[in-house]
Amino acid sequence: MRRILIRVLLIVLTTAILLPAGCAAETESGSGTTGTADTSINASSDADPSVTAKEDLSLPAGYPKELLPLAADAEIIDVRENPANNGLEVMYVSRNDIDTLRDFYEGALRDTEDPDTIETEDGYMITANTSNAWYTVMLSREATNGTAYDGMISVYLILTGITA
Repeated sequence: MRRILIRVLLIVLTTAILLPAGCAAETESGSGTTGTADTSINASSDADPSVTAKEDLSLPAGYPKELLPLAADAEIIDVRENPANNGLEVMYVSRNDIDTLRDFYEGALRDTEDPDTIETEDGYMITANTSNAWYTVMLSREATNGTAYDGMISVYLILTGITA
């Protein structure tokens, strides 16, 4: 129980640090990788082509895509950088099954220190760290309900302490 409480506190603190700075964050257009990175998870054949991102958001050049890749059908909704703590937040949606995404991120983070998965009310929270960086993956079934992304899985990545 204490371990879960510490992890939840870490998530809340990380979000509290990144959220205010993210409001003024800028992303560099044209640099880095777009949200359609080729990974082992593929979009379903019945994907709705009418659901498109309003902007062509891309990942910053220093994003650790080898350690924390995006699903192949990722549609990036938001990218926020926080240079003060080498932080980065990425929110995207996917048509993949939530359990497939959970397995995907557990596999991607399996070689990190202290990986952990907690089942939440509407999905999963996966946490892990390396000697100098912390990773949190929030998967939600319900975060996009009532939006243009209704029925898709919301994936929220929080990275703190990453270096380019």
